[in-house]
Amino acid sequence: MKIKLRLKTIVCLKTLKKESVLKNLDILISMYNFVKSFVLILLLVGICPLKVSAFTEKQTQVQLEYEENNEWIIVEPLYVESKITKGEYKLLPYLKRRKKWGTMVGLAYSMFEPTSYVPNHSNDDFSTFYKSASAPLTELQIIIKRHFGSSSLGLDIGIGSYSASSNSGANLQIIPIRFGGRFALEGLFKEEPIVVPYVSGGAYIAKYSESLSGSNVDGSTGVSFYYNFGVMMQLNWINKNVARVGYEENGVENSFLYIEGRQFLSSSEAKDPDFASELHANLGVSIEF
Repeated sequence: MKIKLRLKTIVCLKTLKKESVLKNLDILISMYNFVKSFVLILLLVGICPLKVSAFTEKQTQVQLEYEENNEWIIVEPLYVESKITKGEYKLLPYLKRRKKWGTMVGLAYSMFEPTSYVPNHSNDDFSTFYKSASAPLTELQIIIKRHFGSSSLGLDIGIGSYSASSNSGANLQIIPIRFGGRFALEGLFKEEPIVVPYVSGGAYIAKYSESLSGSNVDGSTGVSFYYNFGVMMQLNWINKNVARVGYEENGVENSFLYIEGRQFLSSSEAKDPDFASELHANLGVSIEF
């Protein structure tokens, strides 16, 4: 009886130990995948100089097919398309490999200043009272686009935050939220979208809050309009190997640096504060999926 109990105890301990090891292994695998994806994104925008040769090995079996033009085409699962030509492994041209729909996520720094705004707590104009921004406009941008030949049409959504402070202690915060359309020419170059000019425009509203010594004025403006134009410059050339791995493992088509000009127009509502701006520059980075 004692021998049987002892055997059962040993079996239970071994089972618990095995489950604990498997659980810890799952945690380590999850952490590895998270860190790998995060470092890859940083590398794509040129922030992190690390080498990622460990990520370049393919874990999936591939099937090779031979075409009449003496190129080997690698047929892989899901969205991965690539080719070997003249001894060099590279992706198919952008216009051939991209899907009908795409998404872009970007972050931009803006030189926006609401120069037409009249402060609630002073008779001075904006530039005299606030002088400069305490936190310049930073904007998160999301674009959902439909591809047509060498161009695309997309829905352009953006939300940002801007703050300014005066010497008298007044604080102004503006949160512009915009929805618009965007047209981009992505096929100017044969292989990759090295330079992509675009134009966009649409409507925006602005949530605002201004305070001084316990007195606070806040609200939201009616719908007004904006327009912008700019150019995106591809960053994949910084490390083509990393760009290829990003496409194969995470579906990252491109990373871009972009610069654009934008102007916010005055609200059509007479009662609204005027957050119109002069034509100003925005600088940002974006990733295309």
